[in-house]
Amino acid sequence: MTPQPQPQPQDVVVDKNYEVVRRQGAKVFAGTTDPAEAEEWLRNTERVLDRIKCTSEQKLRYAVSLLEKDALDWWKTVPGSKNRPITLTWNDLLKKFADKYTPPVYRNRKKIEFLELKKNELYVVGYELQFVRLSKYAPKEVSTDELRRDWFERGLRLEIREKIAIKAPSYGALLEAALRAEETSLERSSTEAKRKKLTSNLNPTLGQSGAVSFRDSGF
Repeated sequence: MTPQPQPQPQDVVVDKNYEVVRRQGAKVFAGTTDPAEAEEWLRNTERVLDRIKCTSEQKLRYAVSLLEKDALDWWKTVPGSKNRPITLTWNDLLKKFADKYTPPVYRNRKKIEFLELKKNELYVVGYELQFVRLSKYAPKEVSTDELRRDWFERGLRLEIREKIAIKAPSYGALLEAALRAEETSLERSSTEAKRKKLTSNLNPTLGQSGAVSFRDSGF
């Protein structure tokens, strides 16, 4: 009897382990009613997936693997989510996730926050952080570097704008000029405060300096 040839073992394609994603800092997501919490989960997940250099297909599969409870139940209702092979893309997940967890009313509110953003009591660094965070809700307003620069300048305090002598050619140049102007302003304020304190110490108020009254002088 002729021996039958044994089947050759198939090459095993070793994919990135899902546990690696979690060890890198990705967290499970069970759903939420807080849009900011949902955004933070997605932002952190994207950061992890980019760090380990996942493809778009891997990003989709790993992100879905992090869903549980209400979030997983929701994903199963998304048309195409059960197709095999997978037909949905990473961009599909991003759009569906935004529609579900960051609805238009929330995004519109954030856009208004951006349009009304002012430096006010914030330092330039803090203002710039909020500007960047909120600008994603107003993509048309910052679609070019020139528009981004103009919107950023609009929110600066007048005293900072006045110290920027010439029109900055770019957003980056404006940010640098604003930081320098603020530093100069803070140094001037500190110097004036020290001068006033020194003047106050050298010239105590009347009545505290031992000044002679009319009664004490005999008049």
